[in-house]
Amino acid sequence: MKKLTIRFFAFLILLAFTFSWFLSYPVISIAEEKDIFVETDLRIELLTIVQYLSDNPLLTKFDFPYKQEMLKKFLPFKSHFAVAKTKMLFDRGFSFDGPPGVMLHLSQPPELKVVVPFTPYLIGRADGEENLREFLDGLRVFVKETKFMQIMEQFKPYFKEIETQTKEKFNSKAYLKQLEDYYGYGQHSYHIILGSFIHCGGYGPSVQLQDGTFDVYSIIGPCDVKDDYPNFGGTEYFEELIFHEFSHSFINPLTEEHWKDFRDLEKLFTPISADMQNLAYGSWKTCINEHLGRVFTARIAFTNKGSDAWEKAMEEDIKLGFVYLPYLDALYQTYEKNRSEYPTIRSFYSEIAKLFKKLTTYPAIPTKFKIVTSGIKGVSLEWKDNARDEEGYRIYRSQQKREGYTLLVELPKSSKEFDDLTIEPGNTYWYKLIAFGQNGEIEVYPISCRIPFSAPVEPTNFHLISVIGQKVSLGWDYKSKCSGFALFEGPEEKEIQQIQGDLRSIELPLVPFGEHTYMLKSYNQYEDEKKFCAKVTKITLPVLQPPGNLKAKALGVSSIELTWEFLETVSDKVVIYRKTGLEDFALLVEIQRNQKYIDEKLEPDKEYEYKIYSKKGMNVQSDDSVVVKGKTEPKKEPEKPKDIVIKLKLGEQGSLMKDGRVFVPLRWTAEAFGARVDWIGSEQKIVIILEETSLELWIGKNIAQINGVKRLIDPNNPKIMPIIVSGRTFVPLRFVGEGLGCSVNWDGKTQEITIIYVFSAK
Repeated sequence: MKKLTIRFFAFLILLAFTFSWFLSYPVISIAEEKDIFVETDLRIELLTIVQYLSDNPLLTKFDFPYKQEMLKKFLPFKSHFAVAKTKMLFDRGFSFDGPPGVMLHLSQPPELKVVVPFTPYLIGRADGEENLREFLDGLRVFVKETKFMQIMEQFKPYFKEIETQTKEKFNSKAYLKQLEDYYGYGQHSYHIILGSFIHCGGYGPSVQLQDGTFDVYSIIGPCDVKDDYPNFGGTEYFEELIFHEFSHSFINPLTEEHWKDFRDLEKLFTPISADMQNLAYGSWKTCINEHLGRVFTARIAFTNKGSDAWEKAMEEDIKLGFVYLPYLDALYQTYEKNRSEYPTIRSFYSEIAKLFKKLTTYPAIPTKFKIVTSGIKGVSLEWKDNARDEEGYRIYRSQQKREGYTLLVELPKSSKEFDDLTIEPGNTYWYKLIAFGQNGEIEVYPISCRIPFSAPVEPTNFHLISVIGQKVSLGWDYKSKCSGFALFEGPEEKEIQQIQGDLRSIELPLVPFGEHTYMLKSYNQYEDEKKFCAKVTKITLPVLQPPGNLKAKALGVSSIELTWEFLETVSDKVVIYRKTGLEDFALLVEIQRNQKYIDEKLEPDKEYEYKIYSKKGMNVQSDDSVVVKGKTEPKKEPEKPKDIVIKLKLGEQGSLMKDGRVFVPLRWTAEAFGARVDWIGSEQKIVIILEETSLELWIGKNIAQINGVKRLIDPNNPKIMPIIVSGRTFVPLRFVGEGLGCSVNWDGKTQEITIIYVFSAK
């Protein structure tokens, strides 16, 4: 064990100058001096030393000189009967507020006489009066055999010091006045007992006197050590301690009086019973009292420190499981506003009972309402469904805690979770959960989260939709959430456009001609700060000037020639539109990059209008060019063809005589008559066509066809047929001439043939 410090021993020197402190405790009537006693109490010191020797786990874990000295002096008595009895009773449940409550019904040691009869509650905690008698007998023997009183006498300066240090931390009279003013009446006395061996926290027992008032106690232990002395807390701690613990002396008796109104309302306890038991509030009655004590503390925080302190107190207790506090808080506000009607908490208590009864008509309140995860992808909410008669759940959301809530979703009964995906990074969201049923709805205190403000993921599939003239359309994919997008241009990355976070495309209306490079970045924004995504995707695209100097020139009665110039170098196609009269322009043709096009098969003497644009790939095109007009030439009346008269002497143009008939070369026939001549080599077939007449002849065959009708080439000489001489094809002149509608005459004297074709006869 550590030795006592020199500073601590200095207090022992003061023994000669102190009065006899332990002979009796002064009892100051509250009527005489309205104050809170801050004191040490030998009954509590005795109890906690014995508990420490019995290895009680509910005592302080801090180490300081007083504790070390006490253990040195009392450890030899660890096997004492009082220690064994204390341990045995602890194992049977005689713990927490039971043992100190018993001690406060006794006189000071060494007598430890019962001055106020034990309540049934305390007797039950000790498992019977016999156990209490043996426990107290053991303590009296322990006091005598350990010389407890003499040891305590040595430490009066220590006790005086911790009392003085503690009293300086709060205005006890002001707190007490506010407490009694709120409840409308006072108790007999109020005591804060400093127990050096008590755990951080403590107990709040009361001793009821014969006049019905109470001596109210708050027994507390140290929460840290400072300068070798246990520190029992600061100003805020004592403020909450006084208001919370002392309020039980007002509330608990009233709950007992009205218990018949609460006994059948345990439906409200079921959803929170596990949380209450973890806090050692294992009964419905205790749960009610704790709710009422804590709502009073929150209301006092509101009065003294404002709404922020009130909200903090409410939220901390609701997280512990005191889920009905918001309803009680609203009810207590009614009490505060109507003190002329309700001068005391006793006169108002029936309204508290009515509230709890009304709450039982609603679905059982959901508990464990919490945010499981939150991030830029969404917020996951979860709760415990305690109801069996609910119709469903509603979740409301706001970006402010106290107002602005709108319905986010309505869920079916037995729902236990919901994912909110409609969030924006950097925002704070508040959520309210309501279970609704046939008789009404019950609300859970709101919870909140702030969506992390971090750089978002980058967009994907940043692509060109189209370039039409000077209008550029861009698109992208984005599956996450972000505050927005920013479009940048050029190597200098100049920001040119901000885009809403829910959009996936943008249109730029008047982009200058030429090549442009764009970058798209997603960003999250909170207040004036932006965070951009790490990666960027770039797109390079041209904005094409329309072709210039478009001209249209007629090339005759049925065609017009278009010419133009390019004002850019990157297009790969030209699209031409045409119209006549009042009709709309229609697509004429799309051609590869060129500077000329001839529009054919037009009507004579007709005006046509043209416009063109250049194009690159599938998505980029220029604006239309100017519109030009072109008119075809008028159609001329055809001249009447002249009659054909051909004179041919035998031997001229390759003509020859065979079997008494004149044969001429096939090619000369075409030239002489203006006929079309075809040779079909696979059939050795000759086809001669003039206007509407068609002749078909075959090499080596004396049968021919005129317009599909078969006939002999020369009925008088079957040897007459087309022949091939020296690789040239020859046909009988008379048959061909007469077959085509000509007159053929032979002058034997001159050896001359005259062939006449008269067009006017056709």
